[in-house]
Amino acid sequence: MIARSGATVESLEAVLRLHAGIKTAIFTEQMTLLERDQAAAFFADSEGAQILLCSEIGSEGRNFQFASQLILWDLPANPDTLEQRIGRLDRIGQTQQIMLHVPYVQGTAQERLYKWYHDALNMFNQISPTAQSVQEQYIQELKPMLEGADTDENRAILQDIIEEAKQTRLGLEAQLQAGRDRLLEYNSCRPRVAKRIADAMRDFDSHNLLPQFIERFFASANIDHNIQRDGSWVIAPIDSTEISDYIDGLPLGDEDGMTLTFEREQALQREDIEFITHEHPLMRAIYELASTSTFGNTTVAMLKSSAVPQGMVLLEVNFRVEAIAPRLLNLPATLTTQNIRVFISEQGSDLSSRISAEMIMPHIERLDKNRARQVIKVRGDVEQRYYEAEEIARQQLAEIGEQASARFSQQWSREIKRLKHLQTINPNVRPAEIERLEQLKAQGEQALGSLLLVPDSIRVLVAVKP
Repeated sequence: MIARSGATVESLEAVLRLHAGIKTAIFTEQMTLLERDQAAAFFADSEGAQILLCSEIGSEGRNFQFASQLILWDLPANPDTLEQRIGRLDRIGQTQQIMLHVPYVQGTAQERLYKWYHDALNMFNQISPTAQSVQEQYIQELKPMLEGADTDENRAILQDIIEEAKQTRLGLEAQLQAGRDRLLEYNSCRPRVAKRIADAMRDFDSHNLLPQFIERFFASANIDHNIQRDGSWVIAPIDSTEISDYIDGLPLGDEDGMTLTFEREQALQREDIEFITHEHPLMRAIYELASTSTFGNTTVAMLKSSAVPQGMVLLEVNFRVEAIAPRLLNLPATLTTQNIRVFISEQGSDLSSRISAEMIMPHIERLDKNRARQVIKVRGDVEQRYYEAEEIARQQLAEIGEQASARFSQQWSREIKRLKHLQTINPNVRPAEIERLEQLKAQGEQALGSLLLVPDSIRVLVAVKP
C-alpha cells in the first residue's frame, strides 16, 4: 500500500497490527536505509509481513514484482508519480496480473481525480506515455473542477473536460503508433537469440557450482558466514585486525557485512541481496586472487579411498605452459593445452592418465594447517616427488611446443603467401609489411621453441580408509 503521508502510514499500520492482527511492515522516509532494507526483506519473506505500508518514498527505487496487489490509499497529483507507484510491481519478473485498489469517498476530490486518471488518461489499464502532456494541456481547466465543490454543474464541466482530454490522448497515441519503427523493434529482440540466452541462463542455474566453490574458498580464507533459512548467505563483518593480505582487497560488503544469494528469483525479489554469478565483483576478485597470487596454490588433504593403500602419499602438481612473446602473436591460441597436470604416486609412478582430478575430488577432505605441517615434516620425500613430476611435465612440454610451432608456422606462412600474391597485383602492398610478418613469424617460432613450465599448484594427498 502506498500513501502520500508517513503519518497516514503509521496510523494505518497501528490499526492493522493492533486491531486486525495482521503482520505489517512500514517503509517511510523517517526510517534509515538499513531499516527500510529490513522492512523490504521482511515483506519479501514468505513468512514475513502480509502487507507493506509505504509513504511516497516507496514509489521509486524499490521493486516488489513478487507482489500483485497494490492499494493506492490516495492518488498523487502528478501522472508520472502514479506511474512510478504502479511500476514498483509492473516490471520484469512479474508473473501475475496486477490488481489495483483505489479507495475513495464519493463526492470528494479523490473520486474526481480517480475518474480523471481512469477515464481521461486510462492509467489504470496500461502504461500511458501521453498522460503527462495531456494533463499539462488541460491543467488550467481541470484544477478548479478537482478542488471545487461537488455540484451538478461542476460534475458536468468535469465530464466534458474528461471526454475532450480522452480524444486528445487517443490522437496522440495514434501518432505514436504511426511513428513506430518496426525494423528497430524487430532487431531489439530476436526470439531465437533471446531463447539461446534464456536456455543458457536456465542451464547455469540448474548446474550452478558456485555455492560449493564459494564455501570452500570461505573455509580456506577463514571468512565467517551463515546460511539463512531462505537460502541466502550472510557474511559477517570482518575485524580489521584479522584481515589477511589475501582477503584485504575482496569486496565483502560494508561495516554491516554482506548478504548474497545464488538464486535468481530471490535476487529479483530482494534488492538488498547480492546475486552471485561469475561476473560479480566478488567472484572476479576471487578469480584474480587465485590466478595471480600464491593463495590456494599449496594444500595437504586426505584421500578417502579403499583402492589406495592406507598411508600412501600421492602428489598432484599443475604446471602452466607459458610463452614469452608479444600479445599480437596470440601464441596461447596455438597451444593444445595451457595446463599440464601430473599425478604421481609415492613410488614415482605417473597416474595422471588413469586418475583424473574429477575422480578424486569427491573423496578429498581438507586437513588443518597443523596436521598438514606434520605430514610434510614426517614425509620428507615430497620434494623428490615434485622434481620427478616436473621432469614428466617437461617431457610433455616438448611435444606441446612442437605441435604449437607447426600450427603457428602454417598459419603465418599462409598469411605471408597471401600477402606476397597480393603484392603482384597491388603495388600498395609494401615489402616492409611482408618483412614485418616474417620477423613476427620467426619471433613466434622462437618463443614456442622455448616454452616455460611454471608451477601453478601442488596438492599432497594422504590415503586413508573411508
